[in-house]
Amino acid sequence: MATLTIRNVDERVKRKLQIRAAYNGRSMEAEVRALLESVEENVIESQARQINNMRQELKSGLGSALTRLFTPLNENDLD
Repeated sequence: MATLTIRNVDERVKRKLQIRAAYNGRSMEAEVRALLESVEENVIESQARQINNMRQELKSGLGSALTRLFTPLNENDLD
């Protein structure tokens, strides 16, 4: 396991973490670990969705992808 030291944390942020940790029945250290793990899971899920969306666009064909890309534009945007 790695060790991570975070300096210069705003006192308000630290207090909110302490309160959140107490609410969840964890130490502040365990709460920060849980938060970091949650963020990582969300990032991975978001990246997977983006990849799936790109795959769907590629399957639909270049013309359809270009149409979706430029449909939000109006004639004034093309000048």
